[in-house]
Amino acid sequence: MLAHILVEMDDLSHRRLENRRTALLSEFRTWLEGTKPADEVDELAADAETFLGWDLDYADAKLTQFDATDVDEYLLRWCPRKLSYPPADWMGVVDGLVAYLGFLGKSQNWTGSARQGEGVAAHARSRTEAFIEAMSDPSNFGMAKGMFMGPAFSGADIDLTDPSSLQAAVDRYNNLSFDERKALTDPFMAGRPGMVAQPDTRETALRSARAAFNMPPVRIPADEQVRASALASPLRIAVEGLRQYLQPKGVVLTATGNFKMADCRTLVELLHTGDAFQYGPEGFVSQVRSMNHLRTLAFIFDVAAAAGATEIVGNRLWPTAKWPDDEGLTAMELASVALSFQTDAEIDGWYETVGPTVAGGLPYLIAPALGYGVTLAIEEMMPLALSAVLDGPRPSWVTEETAHTMVRHALQRLMKVMDLTGVISLVDDTVAMTPFGTQFMVRYMRQQGFEVPEQPSLQSLSAEQVLATITDATVWSASQAWQDWQPDWTDEQRCQAMVDALEAVPYELRTAHQRFGAFALLGEAPTPSVEPELRRLLDGPYSGYALTELATRGRGDIDELSDILGVMLPWVDKCYLDMKIDGAAAVIEPADELLADVGPGVLQVLSRLPIAEAAEVLSAIGSTHPSKQVAKLARTEVHKWRSRWSK
Repeated sequence: MLAHILVEMDDLSHRRLENRRTALLSEFRTWLEGTKPADEVDELAADAETFLGWDLDYADAKLTQFDATDVDEYLLRWCPRKLSYPPADWMGVVDGLVAYLGFLGKSQNWTGSARQGEGVAAHARSRTEAFIEAMSDPSNFGMAKGMFMGPAFSGADIDLTDPSSLQAAVDRYNNLSFDERKALTDPFMAGRPGMVAQPDTRETALRSARAAFNMPPVRIPADEQVRASALASPLRIAVEGLRQYLQPKGVVLTATGNFKMADCRTLVELLHTGDAFQYGPEGFVSQVRSMNHLRTLAFIFDVAAAAGATEIVGNRLWPTAKWPDDEGLTAMELASVALSFQTDAEIDGWYETVGPTVAGGLPYLIAPALGYGVTLAIEEMMPLALSAVLDGPRPSWVTEETAHTMVRHALQRLMKVMDLTGVISLVDDTVAMTPFGTQFMVRYMRQQGFEVPEQPSLQSLSAEQVLATITDATVWSASQAWQDWQPDWTDEQRCQAMVDALEAVPYELRTAHQRFGAFALLGEAPTPSVEPELRRLLDGPYSGYALTELATRGRGDIDELSDILGVMLPWVDKCYLDMKIDGAAAVIEPADELLADVGPGVLQVLSRLPIAEAAEVLSAIGSTHPSKQVAKLARTEVHKWRSRWSK
């Protein structure tokens, strides 16, 4: 029901648009090279590419004709929400847009009248002041940008209505030292090897940025889950296996302090390291002759010694007598040492700086998986890690393509190490936090100066308490939550408790996040357990949610609903949540589909919903819909909603 509202772009059309965008950008760069100084070409082309990316992914994919509404949506809504650029780069966003619009007119690519193109370019330039103000206002930041850009103006005395005050803020930013600037806009770059700065200044700026980092609340797992997860740490298991192997007489090492090859062969199999004893292409295979070429075994050897699990006495390696029996404590210590090996490596040339730089940013890279409990692909970490490396000093021969390859390799290696420690689970280049890893990263980040708020474990919460913890359904990890919540209850008990909680409170007192999250949780239950509970909701305000879930499970034998309000509730909630991610423009397409299907009377239905989200969706339609008639009707219904429901 209402599934037709969500329309996907045809794959072939999308590919054609991508090809058209690539061709336009190539032509634009050629045009720039003939009209602009060489040092401006790359920046203008990059900013134009960002604009066309917005047009293709978030707007109407016009590519060659725009109007003032498009400019305002891009500069005043999308950029402030999505772009995590430092203040020094903000003007480039406007410059790139104006340059591209100028190119369209002068190259005959503009599909409208030339005068119209000139007017749109002039409008874009006139919005500079409003754009800087919007970019400066933290209330405009989206989730990801809020996490990374929140500290950029912390403590600054800025009057957002005064252009001179804004310019002074940008000047203050530009006058910061390299380390201070990076500590504010990209904190994990600060203090990288090779940078020169006053230690006190650098450390103060770095800790200030970490403390101001907008870390989402972390749900702390139950103690039993953390312990079981720590027990399963592959590194802890391997070190314990190594200690057992060393008893009772220790193992004789080579003159260089390594295992002999006979011990290496035994330990690779015993500890399941996966190391190979041959390397090279077919026809040129060589045999490993040193432990140093068995990377995982050598890593375990070094970490065990540094953590104090083993020690060298004479020419033998022994298990230390004082190694704790507490598995959680030993897993924590081994993970700490493993991470320090990543960040404290000796630097030898630019290539060797990439790994430590990326590893130093682990808290920032992994924050979404840690704070929101979601899986996170390595690909999603790439933009931030790549930016950190590209923004730092590098030789002229290091191209973006080279840096991209090196950063990807460093990220993959770092995540494999974290997987070995048991901090994360890595499957197909996708990261998920483990219960032990959650506890470890919270402790590690706090030691580094981060503020990490907590949410309680789901293990013993009531259904009402669970709903109260759902503060952002756009990142709600229902699958993990269903596993963690009341593990001793049956699926039937959990389903009944959740539906009881929904019915116990008027639905208008719930937030869209709670309503959406509740049904995401119920969606994790087996059909025999959840179906009776969903049917209980068919005669009430949650009927649209319940019917959709039943239909998804092949239980579509329900008569058509008589109450359109029940159908509209999930529609409004989804639009509202989409707005939280993509802004007010997210309502236009679903609103058009709904209006075409039901008619303008549906806006009157929205004003009858006693939930704040209905008013916000109507306001979004009223402010962004291209049809003046529809926008006016939506604004009228907003006033009616306020008359009915505002206290």
